[in-house]
Amino acid sequence: MKYKVMNLVYDNIDTDIIIPKQFLKQTSKDGLGKYAFYNWRYDAKGNKKQTILNENDDKQYNVLITGHNFGCGSSREHAAWALADYGFDIIIASSFSDIFYQNWLNNNKIPLIIANDEIMNLVAEGIKNITINLLKKRIIINDKCYEIKISKKRQICLLEDIDEIDYTTKFTTQIKEYELLI
Repeated sequence: MKYKVMNLVYDNIDTDIIIPKQFLKQTSKDGLGKYAFYNWRYDAKGNKKQTILNENDDKQYNVLITGHNFGCGSSREHAAWALADYGFDIIIASSFSDIFYQNWLNNNKIPLIIANDEIMNLVAEGIKNITINLLKKRIIINDKCYEIKISKKRQICLLEDIDEIDYTTKFTTQIKEYELLI
């Protein structure tokens, strides 16, 4: 897969910025990408602003590099849905809010935490190559290796492109055996 990186290196990008409250009525994940970063992409009259955020109509950007405390604020899963529908598969940040981090993983997307100075180096030199090895929980960027900090369960979900329910059903036999014991 070819990865194209969008640099949006700001700290404390909260879920209100990622998807404003007026777009939370939708219960489907589909179509939320058009509302991602809405207030940064459109003026008060709904006209597009000149920003890199409006250059993703064909979902060419699939990696987001950002700053500290990404996804803070209210715990809306719509934020992860909007970013995934917008086209991102990987978000690289120096830290994430706990809830957003879990929501991103729940959508089988990869969060990568690296030090802020490393982020600044990546932005300065540009990312020329990204290789993902989920078996080893590693991402190699420009020949430098970073660990993906995820549980074995999350690793399996990412590798097999399954959700937590599908993962749980893998243990149906063991669950039934346990139920017979009690």
